Amino acid sequence: MPFVLSLAASLLGWGRTVFAWLAKLPWYVLALAACVGVILWQHGAETRKDARIASLSATLDQVKVAQAQAQVAAQVAHDAQEAAYRAKAQTGQQDHDQKLAAAQSAVDDLRDRLRAQTIASRALAASPGAQGGNPDIPATVPADSQLSLSEADVRACASATAYAVGAHDWALELGK
Repeated sequence: MPFVLSLAASLLGWGRTVFAWLAKLPWYVLALAACVGVILWQHGAETRKDARIASLSATLDQVKVAQAQAQVAAQVAHDAQEAAYRAKAQTGQQDHDQKLAAAQSAVDDLRDRLRAQTIASRALAASPGAQGGNPDIPATVPADSQLSLSEADVRACASATAYAVGAHDWALELGK
């Protein structure tokens, strides 16, 4: 503790000595010293400000470079995703074309089976030994008499169904 007291006393003594010396100087010297001190302080502030501006400018340049790199990376990722979507769309179109051909083939098979049944029914009705020889069946039965829709309508329904199934499959592929 005595050391702290002696240190404080020496500092106070030093302060008294400096103050006494300053009191002996003329006022204009003190004013000049104060101005020099303010100028030096202002110069330090300007230097710190310039350093801060340079630092912020460098940071801004780094941000611009990072943004440009991120934009290029995003464009590459976007183009890759677009290519994947185009490939899936092409695959979906090929699947749709195959399903449409299969549906049209199924319509053709159905039409042929129904015509064969109609021809067989007419032959049975026209034969003299037919069961009961039904006179109510006309001799000119239309070829597509067992269809309640025209062949064009059946084809349109088959095409729409093939398209809907293909669109559903394609939508499921997008989630993968």
